[in-house]
Amino acid sequence: MAEFVSAHWPEYMHPIEYGDIVNFDRLVIAARDAGAWPIIIDGMQKQFGKTVSLYVLKAFPLEFEASDHMSDSREFHRRQKAMKRLYHRIRNFTEVEGEHADWMWRATKGVVDEAFSRDRLPEELNRQEFIPL
Repeated sequence: MAEFVSAHWPEYMHPIEYGDIVNFDRLVIAARDAGAWPIIIDGMQKQFGKTVSLYVLKAFPLEFEASDHMSDSREFHRRQKAMKRLYHRIRNFTEVEGEHADWMWRATKGVVDEAFSRDRLPEELNRQEFIPL
């Protein structure tokens, strides 16, 4: 997770400077009822709402965790795409392309959202504008 975050946010605008980073690791939500999602999201907001700057997760179907070669299978990619669609739909997580394509993120502070990916930072960016809270 640290490698992913460091690769996509510059040091002087690192999300940890603006609040906590919540990493969902091995998150299993066995809710079949769509009505469970508002409760889960409300719980996330109550637990982390005021202090978090960034949520991150790795969209990885846990049923493939024990196998080295299964992550190359068609079924793995189908399940991973479904997970990414779900996380985007229910909580507006953003997909990452390239080397860190398994990762998704959602910023809660505007400056953290704007700073994602060094390639998108404007050249005239004044570092003094981004003073941590």
